[in-house]
Order: sequence, then C-alpha cells, then structure tokens
Amino acid sequence: MQQPGCRFALLDESLGRAAAEVNHSCRARFGNDLRHLDQATLDLLTNPEVIAVNQQSSDNRPHFLADDTRIWSARHPDGDTYLALFNTAAKPREISIALSQLGLRGTVRVRDCWARADAGTATGRITRTVPSHGAVLLRLSGRN
Repeated sequence: MQQPGCRFALLDESLGRAAAEVNHSCRARFGNDLRHLDQATLDLLTNPEVIAVNQQSSDNRPHFLADDTRIWSARHPDGDTYLALFNTAAKPREISIALSQLGLRGTVRVRDCWARADAGTATGRITRTVPSHGAVLLRLSGRN
C-alpha cells in the first residue's frame, strides 16, 4: 500500500488502494513497515470482511470504467454480491449502479465492509457518495 517512510495523504486513498487490491482476488501487496503501523492502517489491513473479498470472491468484473468512476462487483460463495465503487476524481462524487446490472432484484440488504456495519437496504439502485480518491466496499444480500 505504501512505501516505507511514506504515507498516503488521506485514509480515503488508502481505502481506495486496498479496495483495488482485494477486489482483484489476487495476493494483496502492501509495502508498509509492519513495525510502525498506525491504528487506522492496522485496522485496514486486518479487516476480516475486506480480507474475505480477496480470499473468497469469484466472478470479479468491472461494470463501468470511465469519467473518474470505477465500479467492480464479485460474488461471495453464498451468493451475496460484493460491490466496489471507486472515485479517482479530485472531488467527492455520487456513484450509482442499477441493481439489475449486478443480477439483483427487489430489495437488498447493504453492509459496509470497511465499517463492518449494516448500512440499510437498497431497491432498484445503489448510490453512495465516494470521497475524492476513495472507495466504498459493500456486500449486498438479496435475491438474484
């Protein structure tokens, strides 16, 4: 994630980089000096819900790659859908995708993987405001 002696300017940038690494189902590579991690970085690297995206997901694929927006999804073994929303722009932006594009219908339960917290439900579309150079990583449970 970062080179020894360097630090991302914002936690959002760290989350964005980590989301990109874990969503590709490959070995995540981070260049942190493990002896000197701050709590935010330690929490990021040891978050079991985020690690599960990397270790257990399949069918990882992009849905939209343009205009400073990246949207990726993947499947959990139990049929849930992981959704990663990336904002590469210099300002926060609203990012949205129709649930039908993810193979989902009806109302889905939403869980924020970074926060390890339930985040309500969504019907029809899922929309989140994503910080500049940041990412949102969600787990969607519902009918597909």
